[in-house]
Amino acid sequence: MTPVAIGQPDANAAGILASPGRRPPFSKACYLTGESVFAPEPARHADAYYNQVAAAHWDGWGEGPARETFVHKEFRGVHFVTNGYDFRFPRTDALQPAECAAITLLDYFNCKLGDTAFRALCRTEVIEAEDAGWIPEFLRDDEEYDWDDEDEE
Repeated sequence: MTPVAIGQPDANAAGILASPGRRPPFSKACYLTGESVFAPEPARHADAYYNQVAAAHWDGWGEGPARETFVHKEFRGVHFVTNGYDFRFPRTDALQPAECAAITLLDYFNCKLGDTAFRALCRTEVIEAEDAGWIPEFLRDDEEYDWDDEDEE
């Protein structure tokens, strides 16, 4: 039996962590797990990302899910779309990069604002797509977004 040193990854695991292109699936898995508390759809995609990362440890990097899960959110009038790794905001003069960064951190870590978690303060919609190509046009749309729950008032 070969001893294992705690805290020292084997060569295969180190290779996975060393490549920036291989970090997104784990980040997406963590983020979607958190989102699945509010909506069940992201859970199955989180599982697929976790499985992809676990398989890469033993067998090398394989194919990920065929479709990607995105989360469209609105916080105090600011719309953004994320997959848990990339956060995209509309390009406007009214929205500064520092504000985008703050919203990204609040959302990623689900920080509390007062007594309420950030994600509970957002309107949220889960969207599945082949890739992220649709996002710029979606965020550029000048029309108000029609949230399904607005009819409940």
